[in-house]
Amino acid sequence: MRPAISIFAIIIFSTIITSCSKDEEKLSFPLHTRFISLENQEAIRVFTKSGEITDPAVVKRFTSGSEYFGTSYSPLDKSGIITFQTDSTALLGASSQFYRASKTDGRITLSSDFAITDASSNYPIGGFLDLYRLWKNAEPVEKTPLGLGQTLYKGKYLIVLYGDYSSFKLPALSFKIKRTMSTSTVPPAVNIQNGVAFNEFNAEYLNTLRENDTVAVQQSWLRFKK
Repeated sequence: MRPAISIFAIIIFSTIITSCSKDEEKLSFPLHTRFISLENQEAIRVFTKSGEITDPAVVKRFTSGSEYFGTSYSPLDKSGIITFQTDSTALLGASSQFYRASKTDGRITLSSDFAITDASSNYPIGGFLDLYRLWKNAEPVEKTPLGLGQTLYKGKYLIVLYGDYSSFKLPALSFKIKRTMSTSTVPPAVNIQNGVAFNEFNAEYLNTLRENDTVAVQQSWLRFKK
């Protein structure tokens, strides 16, 4: 049996909340929403440059040892709570940091700016900037050369909650990415990333796969209610 994963133990990002609908004007704050159920979990999918791997034995072999696939998640502590302190501020899990978000019809978009300085010639292969492209809800990265081989990358990570303040679905994407960084060594040098992001799968990421690269994803949907 796969172990349960604490909801916000892996990735937490800044957020923003603005307007509210007429129905939500009657809500009282602070408003606590709690993870109540795993509403849906899709099958594990594995891809290479050649396409999707459908052999169950190969899928199992590639994802074995990773605790992030087939998880039931854990609503047992504060990590399973999103608290809207007001209609314009929120806390995720047990974090003491306030977040902001923006609300449109049927969704609340949580956002976080990031800035990373990187001298790697492999960008966007490997590391956070590669992982960033795996996510559907993301904005383009702004690239600014700093000199001396350094580059500043700035972007915004987005988490989309489907619903309203009192009831919504949170996407959770389990992933494992294996990138072959060099074939000049024996065995070849590889970069492997495992985890869960509160986002959705961006199928365009598959266009970046090279020979000997492999990616596995599993989309889940977590129901939160006040």
